[in-house]
Amino acid sequence: MQHKDRLAAHKELHARPFPLMNFDAHLTQLCVKATAKSIPDVWAWLEQQVVDLPKAPVAWQSEGDYWIRVEPHTEFLSVLWLSSEPMTLDPTWLAESPTAVLVLSAFAPADKALVSSRPVVSALFDGQLTAGSDFVMGPDGVTRWSYHFADAPEPESRGKALQMLVEVETYRILALVRMDQIRAVHPLLQEISVTAGDIRLRGQGGAPLDQLEACEAQLDELWQQVNWRIGACRAYYDLVFQRLEDLGEQSLAARTSIGRFLGRRMTPAVRTAETILKRQQELATQVSHKANLLRTRMQLELQEQHADQVARQTRLQSTVEGLSVVAISYYALGLVSSAVMPWVPLDAASWVKALLVPVVVLAVWAILKRIKTQL
Repeated sequence: MQHKDRLAAHKELHARPFPLMNFDAHLTQLCVKATAKSIPDVWAWLEQQVVDLPKAPVAWQSEGDYWIRVEPHTEFLSVLWLSSEPMTLDPTWLAESPTAVLVLSAFAPADKALVSSRPVVSALFDGQLTAGSDFVMGPDGVTRWSYHFADAPEPESRGKALQMLVEVETYRILALVRMDQIRAVHPLLQEISVTAGDIRLRGQGGAPLDQLEACEAQLDELWQQVNWRIGACRAYYDLVFQRLEDLGEQSLAARTSIGRFLGRRMTPAVRTAETILKRQQELATQVSHKANLLRTRMQLELQEQHADQVARQTRLQSTVEGLSVVAISYYALGLVSSAVMPWVPLDAASWVKALLVPVVVLAVWAILKRIKTQL
C-alpha cells in the first residue's frame, strides 16, 4: 500500500511542469486571492467568463492555438492563457470577483527593437530572449510585457523561459502585497514602546503589571497579523531574483535591467517589513523581561510582608504563652493549695502559699516549654 504522504511528495515534484509552446504566444496571467473556503466561489466566478475552463485545478486545457492553465497556490489561484491573439478580459467581470485580483499581466511577442525600447529591459536565456516592461498598470488594470526570441527555440525551452518570466511578474507583486498594512504597524509599536517605557516598577501596586500584560497582548496580536505576511513577502522577493538568476539575466547597454529596477524598488520595502518584525520581537522581549522583573519584585515584597506577619504572630504568640503561664499557674496554685493546706498549721498558711507561687509558676513554665519543644 502506497503511503499518502509519499504519493503527495511525488505529485508535488511534478505539480507545475513547464508548458510546451510551439509558437510565440500571447500570454495573459490572472491571479486571484483564494483559500480552501473561497475556492468554490472563485471557481464559479471563473466559469462565467473563461472558455473551456478545466474541470479541476492544476490542469491544461488546449485546443489548437488556445491553451489555458489553472493552478492553485498557497494563497492564490492563477489562470494562464496562451493564445495566438491578444486577450481582453471583461472589466465588469473582473470587478465582480469574489476575492481580490492580485495579478493581471499580459506578455506579447514583438520585434527586438520594440522590446529594447522598453524603459526596463534585459537579455535572458543566454541572450536568446529579450524581455521588457514599464511596470505600470494601464487604465484597464493590466501590466504589459514584451518579449522577443532571437532564434526559434525548442517548444520546451520557449515554455520554460516564458513560464519563469511570468513567475517574475507574479512574485514581484505578491512580495509587496499588504505592504501598507505592514507599515501601519510601526506607529503602533512606537506607542507600545512609549507606554512600556513610562511604566515604573515601584510604588504603584499591581497597576504596572496590568499595563505590561496589556502591552504583551497587543504585541502578540500584532505578531499574528504580520509575521506570516512578512515571511511570505521575503519568500516571494527571493523567488523573483532566483528566477532572474535562473534565466541568466544580462543588462543591455544604456538600459535599466529588470533585476536592477526591481532590486532598487522592492528591497527598501522588504527590508522595512523585516525591520518592523524585528522591532516587534525586540519589544516583545523587553516588555516580557520587564514584566518578569515586576513579578519577581512583587513576589519578594509579598515574602517580606509574610515574614513581617510571621514575626508579629510569633511575638503575639509569646505574649499569649506568657499570659497562659500566669493563668494556668493561678489555677494550679489553687489546686496545690487545696491539697497542701489541710496539713499546714493555720499560722503558716500564708507563708506556704507564698512559697508555692514560684514553684508552681516555674513548673508550669517548664511543662509548657517542653510541650512547645516537642511540637
